Amino acid sequence: MGKSLTMSLFDPMMTNFHRIGLAGLFMSLQQLGKSGGVEGGTWELSDVGVTLRWEDKPKAFFEKLLSSSFRVSKDGLVDFAAHRSRGMGTAEKTLLQQALFETFLNHNKQNKVPKGTAPVQVSVQMEGKNPVFSYKPLVKSFAHSEAAKDLFTSSGQTFKESIPIKKWLLPGAVQRHSSFGEGCTAFEETPSRYLCLLFAPMACLYYRLSLMGRDGKRDKRKRAAVVIPHITNLRTYANAFQRYLVSPMGQLNASGLADAGLSALLCLKAEESMDTLGITGFSVITYGKVPWDKNQTPRTGTLDFEDVHPETLDRFSLAQRCLGNRTLIRPKKDPAEKGNGKEETLVARTITSTVRGLVSENISGGKPWYQGFSALLSSKELAKRISYERKGLFAMVNEIVWDLSSEEKFVEAIHQAIRFRLGKLASQAKERNERPPFDREYERMRTGLMRAKNAQTLRAELSDFFSRGGINPVLQEDWKQVLSIMVQPDWQKARDLALLGLASYKGKEAPELQKELEAETTLSEEEE
Repeated sequence: MGKSLTMSLFDPMMTNFHRIGLAGLFMSLQQLGKSGGVEGGTWELSDVGVTLRWEDKPKAFFEKLLSSSFRVSKDGLVDFAAHRSRGMGTAEKTLLQQALFETFLNHNKQNKVPKGTAPVQVSVQMEGKNPVFSYKPLVKSFAHSEAAKDLFTSSGQTFKESIPIKKWLLPGAVQRHSSFGEGCTAFEETPSRYLCLLFAPMACLYYRLSLMGRDGKRDKRKRAAVVIPHITNLRTYANAFQRYLVSPMGQLNASGLADAGLSALLCLKAEESMDTLGITGFSVITYGKVPWDKNQTPRTGTLDFEDVHPETLDRFSLAQRCLGNRTLIRPKKDPAEKGNGKEETLVARTITSTVRGLVSENISGGKPWYQGFSALLSSKELAKRISYERKGLFAMVNEIVWDLSSEEKFVEAIHQAIRFRLGKLASQAKERNERPPFDREYERMRTGLMRAKNAQTLRAELSDFFSRGGINPVLQEDWKQVLSIMVQPDWQKARDLALLGLASYKGKEAPELQKELEAETTLSEEEE
C-alpha cells in the first residue's frame, strides 16, 4: 500500500457533491494545520486538489484526522474544523445543529443521541432581549468522526477496494433489497471518493425553509435546505465560505429552493465577480416530514442551477433588499406559564417573504419575475400573508428594470384605478360617519380577478375594474401600452400583473388589516 492519497476536483466520477466534500476536507486541513497538524501524517493543498501523506500506521492517522475534524463541543453542539476559523454565534450554531439533525444526521444511528434525550435550551442576547433557543445535544461523537474503520481492511494497513455507502453519506443513495445480503443493490465508492463524501456536510450551506400552502400554513415536506455550490477552485471557495460563517441568524432562512440557492450564492459572492469566485452554479436538496415516515426527515426535493448570470443575481439582490427576512422576538405561547407568576420565555422567529420565493424561482428559470403571481393570491389566507409584504412589493415594482415598459404602465394603471375606488369609498364613509370598508373592497377586487379563467372573462373583469376606477391619467396617456397587455393571447400574464398591482398598492387608503403577521404565527410552526 502506498503512503499517500491524492484527490482532485476533476478526477473521474467526481460529482458536485464529491467536490464540495473535497472543499470541506481542504478547509479542515487548513484549520488543523494552524493548530499543529495531525500526528502521523502531513498534506499538501492546491487550488484543485489535496494530497494526504502518512507514516507507518495509516488507520491511526485517518482516525485522528476524522476525530480532529468532526468534534462535539462541551455544550453538545457540532464542532466542524472548517468552521473554527470564524466561529459562528450561539444562535447560528443551534440552527446549524437543527439543520444537521434534519439532513445528514436525521437518524440516531448517525447522530448517536440516545432516545429520550431532552433538548437543551440556551439563552442568547439579541436586540436587548434574551430569547431561548432549543437543540438536541450530541453526546461524544457522531457517524462522521468514527468512519475511519470503514476505509480499511481488518489489518488496518490496506484500503478497501470499494466501500458501500448509504443515503446519510450521499443523499439519494438508497440501498435496495437489503434483506437479500450479497444480492442487494448498493452504491459503492473508492476510499478517496468516500473520504470526500464524509467531509461534504462541512462545506455545504444550510437554510431553514418556510414554504406556505394555499391554507397559509407551512409546508412540512420542506423544512431544511442543503445548498451545494458547484466549485472549480478550492482556495477561492474556502475564502468565500468565511462569509457564510459570519451570517446572522436572520439570513439563514429561505422561502424555497431557489431562494436558498441564490441566497447562498449572494452570500458567498459579496462584492466579488462571479468570474473570480470559482463557482458556476448550485444544487439544493430539501428535507422534511412525509406521511409514510414519521421518525425521519427524508429528501423531498432537488434543484440544479448552472451558468449563473450577473443579471440574475442583481435581480435577486433587489428582491432580497425589498423583501428581506424579519426576525421577531416574542413571548412563547405556553399555557403552562400563563398566570403562574413566572417570567415569560422569549423565542426568536424569522419570517421569510413568500413573494421572494416565487421571484427567485422565476428569475432562476429565466421567466418574468412576476409570473405565477396569481397563485400567491389564490386563497384568502395566502392573500392576507402577502398583504404584509405590500411595502416591499411596492418598492420592488418601482425599482426593478422591467422587460417591457407596457408591463410597468399596466401596473401603474391598476394602482391608479385602486386609488380612485378606495378614495371614493373613503368619501362615502366619511359622509355617513362610518369606517371605510377597505378590507371588504380589497377582497372583492381579488376574488373578481381570480374568478377570471380565460381571456374573455379576464378582459371583461379588467374593463369593469378600470371603469370603476374613474378618470385614470395613465390610461389616458398610455392606453396603447395598457391595451396591449389586456388583448394579448397570454391572458394569464395580464391577470398576474393585475394581481401584482393589487398586492403592491401602497396608498394611504390601502387596507388596514387588524392583526400583524407575527401575532398570528404560532409557536408550533417554529418548533416543529
